[in-house]
Amino acid sequence: MNKKVLVIGGGVAGLQASIELAELGFEVYLVEKKPYLGGNALNLYEYFPTKDCSFCLASPQFLKGIRKCFYRLSLSEIKNLDILTNTSLAEVKGEKGNFLVRLIKHPRYIDINKCTLCKACIEVCKSGAIYFDYRTLPQVCTIDINKCSHCKACVEVCKQGAINLEQSEEEVELNVGAIIVATGFEEWKPYEIKQYGYGVYKNVITQSELAEILYKDKDIEKLKDIEKVVFILCVGSRDSYHEYCSKICCTYAIKHARALKKLGKEVIICYMDIRTVGEYEEWYLRAREEGVEFLRGKPGEVIQREDKKLLVSVEDTLCNEVKLIECDLVVLTPALIPSKGTEEIAKLLGLNKDEYGFIITENGGKARAGVYVCGCASGIKDVPESITQASQVAINVMEDLR
Repeated sequence: MNKKVLVIGGGVAGLQASIELAELGFEVYLVEKKPYLGGNALNLYEYFPTKDCSFCLASPQFLKGIRKCFYRLSLSEIKNLDILTNTSLAEVKGEKGNFLVRLIKHPRYIDINKCTLCKACIEVCKSGAIYFDYRTLPQVCTIDINKCSHCKACVEVCKQGAINLEQSEEEVELNVGAIIVATGFEEWKPYEIKQYGYGVYKNVITQSELAEILYKDKDIEKLKDIEKVVFILCVGSRDSYHEYCSKICCTYAIKHARALKKLGKEVIICYMDIRTVGEYEEWYLRAREEGVEFLRGKPGEVIQREDKKLLVSVEDTLCNEVKLIECDLVVLTPALIPSKGTEEIAKLLGLNKDEYGFIITENGGKARAGVYVCGCASGIKDVPESITQASQVAINVMEDLR
């Protein structure tokens, strides 16, 4: 029985499962198709219910409830953990205890071991192809080759010789005993719901786009002239587009509404039902106390006047009154759906999916012999639930392989 484990997906759940298994003595390969780890947690703005950094997870090393920051973990120094970013799964053969895996390591064009983050390359890059985000792991500059003009100014200015624009793909073959799928979710982009003007009006955005603005101090300036904001919940969720409830949307919409109230904005949330489970009900009650207005009704249309003000037409079902709300910004709260990676991996591994595209699992996260799923790849979960399931899956893999 091979005691090596492949974890696919470097978000909250994938990181948690990887670290726990590595600390249990297993050799773990953590594969992430993006150039950096973190997944959706990078754009959460802040974590509920504790209101601190979202990229901070439950610790397997300390008492229950204690959390640790992945930025301070020194992931590269964790024994038995091999991190493969910018890497995708190409082929899987074999069975539990003896999977043969072929990976494609895509060129990063920057040597992680040589880059010192001097950022000289960013300063000389006129096409904007080179970037660095302080939140990303590994802490290294990234080149978007699709934007690169190949002027090679970055190569000339890099004193460490870390840049190689001629780098090509590499194949990596692994033999592992178990596979964990943690490919997460993504926010559905509501272009199809044309009456809301997403993609047409610049001041109609989604919750993830608002979170990105709130996360960066320099981007908060974009909200300077915004006085009144309308949130629309259940956009493409619990309707003909996606029949299911996306579970965590109400809570993070309320989180963002409270953040905007602190900035002095007026906020109205248009909802069908508020579904804040357990301790998150307190967030709802606090938001009401802080002045967030809740209007029960699904808006029929958002239109823009010549002066760029938005008008939201909505029937208040508690008052039986049609209202026309004037505002500066509309924030849509779309359905959360399986990531494209979830669909691809499920096909490669021969895993069954439900009618919505989430991977079907048994109790304990098992999708088939030797293959486990954790996090939102099997259904939408909040961060604590994803962490708990990742820990459970790590223990189940340990029992399987031992």
